[in-house]
Amino acid sequence: MPFDLRELKRALSALNATMSLEEPGQLRAAAVAAVVRQARGGAEVLLIRRADDERDPWSGHMALPGGHHDPEDADLVATALRETREEVGLELDRAAEWIGFLERTPVRAGLRPAFEILPLVFALGREVQLAPNPREVKAV
Repeated sequence: MPFDLRELKRALSALNATMSLEEPGQLRAAAVAAVVRQARGGAEVLLIRRADDERDPWSGHMALPGGHHDPEDADLVATALRETREEVGLELDRAAEWIGFLERTPVRAGLRPAFEILPLVFALGREVQLAPNPREVKAV
């Protein structure tokens, strides 16, 4: 079945009606941006390959743009907007529509959860020019 952006919006709306966007409280928070767009062959999703860095346990991994919540960020939506702008030069608040969020996911460091990631979903309505930050992103 081909990707349908309208159906994704409906599904996220129904899911988000039963979930909370509030801060988790106990674990450090992070947010990622799942940026999707309708394409001829179906859906396209923006993925990055993280830059190589020996201090980063996820160095070189494929990922969604995003990162840890900073105290200056009003909320996790602001975190996803800031991190996406810093990592790939994409101004989501100008080029995309925030359409919802998925369940928080705990990320483990060793045996204990280190933080939680909140995936936020954005619909991109047009072609955009990306400018990857080489300190953070090896490829888009």
